[in-house]
Amino acid sequence: MPIPVDGPAGVRYAGPMMHLTRLAAFTLLFAPACKNGTTPAAESDTDTDADTDSDADTDSDADTDADTDADADTDADTDADTADTSADTASPITGDTGSIDTGPCPDADGDGANDQSCGGTDCDDTNPAVRPGQVDVCNLRDDDCDGSTDEDATSLVDTFDGTVLDAAWLASPLGPVPTYTVSGGMLEITDAGFATTPSNPANSWVYDLTQDLGNQLRRPAAIGTGDFVLDVVFSYESSIPELTLGGVALVDSTDHLHELVRAADGTQSGLGGFAVSYLPAVGTVATPWSQTSAVSGDVTLRIVRLDGVVTIFEAGVEVAEHPLDADLSGLSIVAVRHQDGVGSYPFGTVRFDEVGVCW
Repeated sequence: MPIPVDGPAGVRYAGPMMHLTRLAAFTLLFAPACKNGTTPAAESDTDTDADTDSDADTDSDADTDADTDADADTDADTDADTADTSADTASPITGDTGSIDTGPCPDADGDGANDQSCGGTDCDDTNPAVRPGQVDVCNLRDDDCDGSTDEDATSLVDTFDGTVLDAAWLASPLGPVPTYTVSGGMLEITDAGFATTPSNPANSWVYDLTQDLGNQLRRPAAIGTGDFVLDVVFSYESSIPELTLGGVALVDSTDHLHELVRAADGTQSGLGGFAVSYLPAVGTVATPWSQTSAVSGDVTLRIVRLDGVVTIFEAGVEVAEHPLDADLSGLSIVAVRHQDGVGSYPFGTVRFDEVGVCW
């Protein structure tokens, strides 16, 4: 254990401090004197310490600056990463920059409008003719996706009110005008004239829609090649010995009958009935669709052309379908009295409650 020693003013030292005190006293006692009799000062030691301290301070400052620069670089990198993240985010509908990247919303029909099921505006993404901005024509569907149907359609409808047939039907008849009356919301035809029949010149009838035009009360309806809906409500009576052909047709600018809804006898036995005959286009073969024969009946037919295909509905039930690309320009009432090589036959009765078309 170190032995304590007394220092100045009663201070006692122990251990290493005691040895340092003794060493200092010994140095002062034996240090050599200068020639002028003074003792050399320890200035050299003082300068050295100052230089050492100065250098240390300088290094410390440099380190501090370097640390600050490193912080600035870190901030710049963070900003750049944020910008990249925003650029990569896409809207689920249009692909534009947005907040959630769920991939593109489909446009399956390629009409420029995205599917309504994922936030788009196309209410039928399987049909390029259906999208916002379309003209909503008469076809029983919502063409412009606004929740309404056929609001832009053009219509021609006659329910035969009053006692006089609309003059538009009589403006440009083809062949003789039939015998008719208008009353009680009904047009009743009780007789008709013979018609020129190019497919069989000795007869009077409509056999071939590519040639035979019948007798027509025709009024303009600029349907063109687009969609349409034709509604016909009528009744008929045709028994022995009558042979009756009366109905409604859509026609082109040359008066060819492209969609003929008619009551017609098929034999001289008096078995009447009704039929729909259609001509896809001039120069093609006409095809009939017929109901079961009967000497009288009431008929409610709707004929719809949608995207070039016609569908026939009887009393609301689909009964036939066929293509039809004809350019249509009019609506005609058709009435023909029959004649053949044997003789001529009386016309029966056809009554129309409603004839209408929209496009």
